[in-house]
Order: sequence, then structure tokens, then C-alpha cells
Amino acid sequence: MRRSYTVFFLCLFIACITAGLGFERHFNYAMLIGTALGIFFLICAAFVMGKKRRKSKLE
Repeated sequence: MRRSYTVFFLCLFIACITAGLGFERHFNYAMLIGTALGIFFLICAAFVMGKKRRKSKLE
């Protein structure tokens, strides 16, 4: 069974943005933290996808 970490990181990206919007009224910097974590997970998804492409080109 293949694991798709790219999809997992993209789901985390969406969850962080949604959580940031949801907690905006409860915490002062919720949207900022949610966006920062979301961008981090988006970069992780791009890194994993690039690594996967590089590996498939070598084979």
C-alpha cells in the first residue's frame, strides 16, 4: 500500500487555515499562527512531491 504524504500535508494545510479562521475570535493571533502553520505544511507537501518526482525520474 502506497502512502501519499503529499495529500496528508495538503489536508493539514487546509485544517490549519480553517482552525485559524475558527479560533479568530478566541485568540488574538489565531489566524496568523494558522496561516504560518499552513504555509509550513504546504512547503512540506511541495518538498515531498519534488522528492517523489526526482525518485521516479531516476528509476
